[in-house]
Amino acid sequence: MTTRNPVNVCIFCGGRGSAALIRELLRRPDIQLSLLVNAYDDGLSTGALREFIPGMLGPSDFRKNLSYILDFYSPQQFGLLRLFEYRLPEGFDQNGAEGFKQYVKTGDDRTLDVQLRSLFGDLEARTRQQALRMLRAFFKYHAASDARQKLTFNDCSLGNLLFAGSHILCGGDFNAATAMLSELVGSKARLINVSEGECRTLVGLKADGTLLGCEGQLVGKQSPVPIIDTFLLGSTPEPAEWQEVANTSVDEKALWLRSRELPVKPSEEALAALAAADVILYGAGTQHSSVLPSCRIAREAILSSPARIKAQVINLREDHDIQGLSVTDLVDRALFYLDDPSNARRGITHFLYNASGESCNAIRLDPSRLDSGEKYKGATAVGGSFENYVKPNVHNGYAVVDQLLQLLRSAGREAAEGLDIYLDLVGRNLALESIIDELAELPVHDRVGPVSVFLSGAKVPSGWTNSRVLFHESAFEGPNAEVSFLREWLSKRSSEYLVTMTGDGEYRLGDIVPAVEVLRAANYGAVLGSRLQSRLQFRTSLRAAYGESGLLFHLSAIGAFLTSAVFGLRFSVFISDPLTGFRVYRRNQLSAEFQKALSERSSDTAIGVMQRLLECNVEIAEIPVVYRTFTGFTDAKWRFRRGLRNLFRALS
Repeated sequence: MTTRNPVNVCIFCGGRGSAALIRELLRRPDIQLSLLVNAYDDGLSTGALREFIPGMLGPSDFRKNLSYILDFYSPQQFGLLRLFEYRLPEGFDQNGAEGFKQYVKTGDDRTLDVQLRSLFGDLEARTRQQALRMLRAFFKYHAASDARQKLTFNDCSLGNLLFAGSHILCGGDFNAATAMLSELVGSKARLINVSEGECRTLVGLKADGTLLGCEGQLVGKQSPVPIIDTFLLGSTPEPAEWQEVANTSVDEKALWLRSRELPVKPSEEALAALAAADVILYGAGTQHSSVLPSCRIAREAILSSPARIKAQVINLREDHDIQGLSVTDLVDRALFYLDDPSNARRGITHFLYNASGESCNAIRLDPSRLDSGEKYKGATAVGGSFENYVKPNVHNGYAVVDQLLQLLRSAGREAAEGLDIYLDLVGRNLALESIIDELAELPVHDRVGPVSVFLSGAKVPSGWTNSRVLFHESAFEGPNAEVSFLREWLSKRSSEYLVTMTGDGEYRLGDIVPAVEVLRAANYGAVLGSRLQSRLQFRTSLRAAYGESGLLFHLSAIGAFLTSAVFGLRFSVFISDPLTGFRVYRRNQLSAEFQKALSERSSDTAIGVMQRLLECNVEIAEIPVVYRTFTGFTDAKWRFRRGLRNLFRALS
């Protein structure tokens, strides 16, 4: 079956700053997410592990991101989350380490304390064995190392030890170790090391010439003097070496550090993800330790990527490394690392900033620096309420992602989709003007592009023109004309969406908008508008249609539920309103197999179309819609005959 192409999103992120964005992106079934992270963290237990295992990179940010892409609603995945984030307590070296090592070796959990026994007990057997295999490799290395006495386990993350063990199992290949841990997690998101795995030390230089000799100093407390650049070295300069340039200018110090840099290449996985990206995000977080160095490593791939949106998500508050910087200062920083200071190569198309920040250290926009049209160096400024109102200093993931997807649509990825509407107006010609007015007011055109309306049983008023909606007369008429139009739409039209609205009552055209949004948000091929999901509406409609005949009223009420029940028993899918005349289709979810099946004579009814959709594995959703019928207007016998015909099709 043809499936909808996912939106490929690459996000440059660090440890925690983009957590809300990542989780929201994972909630969107039509997004393929790639997380690009560098591995130059060297603080606390991560730094101790890197020193203990020569050549190993920092696993901390990778461990944190693995925790974000776990499924919180799965007990198994939640168990992995607890395992990754558990930190061994103070005094563990003296009171628990030997028992833990014995458990890793034998699998006998009687040597474990209660909390560790619970952590490993929550894992299914296969996952537990994979984790123990990694830990076994680490402790074997630890036992054989002359430097083992230098490594303590107090406050060490279990997730970091798992990374260390997988690093050893993979022969010192950090990227292979990342793949091994990602397989353990089993997320649809891809966690990618932005580099090929070269072991480097990240250092920084401040505007007053102060050296920040490691990543831990970059993210820690420091003077408000800005950081002007970072460098990837083989190791931190020794005090005696730095003393050689201590009395030189800042520019000379920067040249000295640049001359000592060792090359770092982007990984093949990162290059492939960026080449396929529809959206590239420079995430929030500690900029000079995570996002900006990663952008420098992959800058050429970023600049040459066909992504329509390359957006910088501005931090909500100042971190130690960006004290005193404004929104546009941070844009300048990113462009500097991309080696595109004027944004001539469109390394940044948009930057999203929180326009409602009120705290003293909120990062603010200086409007005087913007060009006309709310732009800065060609990048569009997008202000909004992007802070979580329940958790201050945390981004509102939904608001940010929703804004990004709107930008993507307006950038043209879906601008040419188009929408066709088949509208049955037999017997309702007097309502035509009202319908035209309602269609002209709807925001459908802004969301999907060109809109064409095909009227059945009515003539388009002479001289009627509208730049947003084109009106045509349809030659298809009769009780199942919408099926004929569906066939023609699949074979001869090119729009992405089709709405068919048939029946002897009135649908609310505004329901088209949420129906299209449902199709866009998930991999559905059709959305049905259910007229039965409101009790009041259901009974009112029946009374209006059959109120003059008590027998038909009761028979039709029974028939509505009977049709749904028979349909459910026949096709093993419950649809509350399989006879609905309100249907919305999405072309790229309808396979050639469905189009061929639709040509068969047995597909000439509403139930017949439903049967073909299900047989061809097309996903169907239902939403409630407003539908009104009017006493004295409907043909009760015609409605009853139509219902019986569809019921017969469901039974055949």
